[in-house]
Amino acid sequence: MNFANDKSPISLLQFLDENYIIPSGKTLKWWANSVSMKYPAFRGMMKAKRKILSVRIILNFANFLNIRPEEFIQRQNRFLLDQYLIKNKGQKSLKRIEIKVEQKLVKGILLNNFLRPMNISRQELSEQMKTSGSDYDNFFNNLKHAYQSYEFLCRMGEALGTGGKFWLDLQTKENLDLYLIKHPYQKRNLHWNPPKHFAKSDHPIENNQQQPGVMIMEQYIKPSNIHFHHWADFFCMGPDTLHRIVDGRRIMDFRFISLLVKAFEKKASYWIELQNKYLVSKYQIECSAKNQIKPLSRKTINYKYTNLGNILVMEHLKPLDLAPNRFGKYIGGKDSIGHSLVTGKIKVGVEIAMKFSQALGTTPMYWLDLQMEEYLAKELGIKNCTRSGKYNTKSN
Repeated sequence: MNFANDKSPISLLQFLDENYIIPSGKTLKWWANSVSMKYPAFRGMMKAKRKILSVRIILNFANFLNIRPEEFIQRQNRFLLDQYLIKNKGQKSLKRIEIKVEQKLVKGILLNNFLRPMNISRQELSEQMKTSGSDYDNFFNNLKHAYQSYEFLCRMGEALGTGGKFWLDLQTKENLDLYLIKHPYQKRNLHWNPPKHFAKSDHPIENNQQQPGVMIMEQYIKPSNIHFHHWADFFCMGPDTLHRIVDGRRIMDFRFISLLVKAFEKKASYWIELQNKYLVSKYQIECSAKNQIKPLSRKTINYKYTNLGNILVMEHLKPLDLAPNRFGKYIGGKDSIGHSLVTGKIKVGVEIAMKFSQALGTTPMYWLDLQMEEYLAKELGIKNCTRSGKYNTKSN
């Protein structure tokens, strides 16, 4: 049954009364017997129109009416959420916790624009990339130069369905900003800003992108009629080092690119784009077919859990490097509230769901639904349940 277009009464109990009990023409005693309740308790319950029904009573109604219990529980949660919003209208909300994109560009965009909206944990992303969790952590904890880690970034692009160049550009920008902090006099020569939002209309990288060093040699150094050693002196390096760049054995760094800008009428963006396209093309030729990485999607990920606290920690707090106790303080509780939420000693009601949604960028119903599935798993003696609402009926 779909309740999407029904008019909502003030409570689930009133909804059941108006849509099932009264239209049936049966007595309250008949209904009490049908849902396995004693008549005095059932009659008292019906008088309290705003009463919140327990999961056990909802299960009894659902079994008798042959309706999925999740639909009744979700409806009750919506009633409670609506009442909470009306009662607390105008109340100051919590600020969403985010990684500052300006300081951690790649990690911030990965979390805020991809992992959160897709409900993917960093562990699942790492597994899809076919890298170890330690490799994933080392990459984000140690600011590697983008050109030294292009394979990791291309793997991530394949796993997220964006392509590697989007992430290679972001990592290059992050490293460029750090370089310019140490060398502010280079800002005029190294001005470059890639897009911070992935667009599906971006053109795919061709597999035959020219190696930048070859192009520099063929189009600039040879036609100049200036001796190779003089060019090496201009680039402040020995001839052997310049040969390695020309042969593709060494990547152009920011200092070399700044000198290219001075030597030729091409902006820094031209040389950076040229090199990044070449690295993505190199990955596609040498590694892509071997790795066989498929894009992640929300529908293909299978979550199994019985503890809402695990979801809170693994998928929301860990990517933010936020301890449960600090999170508990942030949402206005004591030091111990975070630990109590994780261990399940405190259940997620409407008020906590609202605070979670504001702080973590989700919806309140997301947390209420997780709590609902945990309640159902416990009541039915089920070992595992999934976010899709399907249950593994193996008994404990």
